[in-house]
Amino acid sequence: MMNRFRILFQLRADSLADKDYAAVNVRVTLNGTRVKLGSTGIRVKKSDWDQAAQRSKKKDEATQADNELLRTIENKLRSIHLMHEAQDLPLTPLTLKKFFKKKGSDNLSVYHFIDVYLEHSAQMRDARHIAVKTHETREDKLNIFKRFMAAEKLSDLLVEEVKGHVLERFKNWMLLRGNKLAYAQKCQQFVKTFLRWLWKNGHIENDPSAAYMINMPKTPLLEHLSKQELETLASTSFSPKLQHTVDCYVFACYTGLAYVDMTLLSQASIETVEGREYLKGNRQKTGTSYYVPLSKVAKQIIAKYGGVDKLPLKSNKEVNYMIKIAMEKIGVNRRIWFHTGRKTFTHLMQNEHLMSDETTAAMLGHKSTKELKLYRNITKERVLKEAANLNF
Repeated sequence: MMNRFRILFQLRADSLADKDYAAVNVRVTLNGTRVKLGSTGIRVKKSDWDQAAQRSKKKDEATQADNELLRTIENKLRSIHLMHEAQDLPLTPLTLKKFFKKKGSDNLSVYHFIDVYLEHSAQMRDARHIAVKTHETREDKLNIFKRFMAAEKLSDLLVEEVKGHVLERFKNWMLLRGNKLAYAQKCQQFVKTFLRWLWKNGHIENDPSAAYMINMPKTPLLEHLSKQELETLASTSFSPKLQHTVDCYVFACYTGLAYVDMTLLSQASIETVEGREYLKGNRQKTGTSYYVPLSKVAKQIIAKYGGVDKLPLKSNKEVNYMIKIAMEKIGVNRRIWFHTGRKTFTHLMQNEHLMSDETTAAMLGHKSTKELKLYRNITKERVLKEAANLNF
């Protein structure tokens, strides 16, 4: 039975992602009837799409992996068509969809669900529920997994097949490409997070990676500034550009905020209770609430820039580079970066102000006091302060 058959990839106009990007959908015309098969799981920049060639024009590795997937989809559809032609079987739109997607949401491709996840992430970013950097990190890690699938000829991998052996193969692929073990494991962990999100949100019935455990190395103790070093940093004048970053870092040291949580601040983040101002919010990483009294220094920085939502925070990479320069200028030769502001805050609260573990954890947005062990060491000076009241 001869069937007229044509494959078309087209950009979806109503994509929820960036206005400059669109999802690539696949449509088949079968005997004059258009059959929409849905998303390919690929998103491209609209200006890079070549409609005539049905491919993205960019030549980078990630784009080539996407183009390889489009070829795989094309070949799969043609194989379905040829199989029916060879066996003289009727090919209907319903039959085509069944063979292409297989039956049941668990059997849809990983690429399809990557598209679903990233569109949801883009919505969360646009609504300011997550930071722009968080969305970019998600895209980066899933693009690495897509490159792995393309390189290992797994472009038609089904989401139910992403089990432990696939994640182990993914890790080994990254190691052979020169990545450090810790980074490879972080990428593995994110794929597990992605799969768990699909399961929790009802897209799949089971998490195929649930039984696979990743033995992540424990985070080393973070460095921090002493009270004297922080005061020196806050009182030193720098060039305007460097001063902006120093002010943001000092603000982190006096509030305990992580970089991503600082990017989400708004005027609604400040609350006044009995004459004292507090910073409140939920940590982007865990969703746990934090509640921090604003110090005089923190309030001065807010006033300097006209609002807590107007702090001049640059990209994480640029901020860490600028902090390194600032440390050199004040004579601190240890490795200090933005996240050490959280440990500096913890050090101040526990060793200078003798705050309890429970209160400090609440200010940091930790779920339990156990997490404090990575953020502080109790100093001899604190022991002396507390021992001064002992009488035995």
